[in-house]
Amino acid sequence: MRFHDLARCISALTARALLLPLGLACACQSTTPANQDRADTTDGVPTRTWSGETPRWKERLETPYLFLDHTGDYRGLGTSIRALQGLARAGGAQPSGDLFGLFYDDPASTPIHALRSRVCLPVAPGSIAPTGLGIDVLPRKTVAYVQVSGPYDQVGRGIADLFEYLQRMGWVPAGPVREVYLVNPGAVSNPDQLITEIQLPWAVGG
Repeated sequence: MRFHDLARCISALTARALLLPLGLACACQSTTPANQDRADTTDGVPTRTWSGETPRWKERLETPYLFLDHTGDYRGLGTSIRALQGLARAGGAQPSGDLFGLFYDDPASTPIHALRSRVCLPVAPGSIAPTGLGIDVLPRKTVAYVQVSGPYDQVGRGIADLFEYLQRMGWVPAGPVREVYLVNPGAVSNPDQLITEIQLPWAVGG
């Protein structure tokens, strides 16, 4: 996988499509702590850093979520985000965590019109999807992760760090890239206050 190409594309998505549309209304804001995953595990392997954050790994918990699928250019995901927010509000959905995105395809090997992604809103177990939304469960997985502080155009560097970390450890990707938006852009005036956690499920390489 050409991780630098993937990083550049998703970075473009977050910088151009997410910066403005994420102004969640009160009904769609998180009501629980931002990071609900288990405590992380640090393996002590040195890695390149650029903002004081070192990729690590942890066990991610199973999480039910509402979603809208998106096919096409990742930079157009903002429309799906706004639709997800509107349908969730209209259906009285009660979020249980932070909005996140799942990115399934490598832009280096998949035509732009065929790229698959998903915008997601965590909800409590047993929740029912409002009309127009799907519901699914994010599986329990061991993930490599890194948190990126600052504007969304920095996210691509964090994704590149994660892929390099997996290569260093002899691990291979085992699921879609997940971006968790820990700070609602609508709640801050300075992009430097934004925090994004990037997660990548992994398995031991063959």
